[in-house]
Amino acid sequence: MMRQTLMTQNQQMIRSNQKLSLMNNSNGMFSIEKDLEVSKKQVGRMDERIRKVEEEIISQQLDLDKTENKEKLQKEIERNQTRSRRLQKDKQTMQKRIDLLESQIAKTQKK
Repeated sequence: MMRQTLMTQNQQMIRSNQKLSLMNNSNGMFSIEKDLEVSKKQVGRMDERIRKVEEEIISQQLDLDKTENKEKLQKEIERNQTRSRRLQKDKQTMQKRIDLLESQIAKTQKK
């Protein structure tokens, strides 16, 4: 349940950031800088989520030797690893967006 909520929140953040970008395109340089700032904050939040998931995976792997129900815990580890990979992919997407915004700022400053 918590994973679904985090996935939904992450997807909503990305969508709202994209909508914000579309709205801000008419506002010029300030909007690009604001969009860049928002994107960097999102990447920071994603880093925190990734760190928490990876800590949980490590903890579960340590518990794997101690538990009786290894199959259930192994499935949970695999779900968390999938979640971590998805978050990493989302982070890469946001990083590409940040790079694009930074290049747009550089182009407008040259003009």
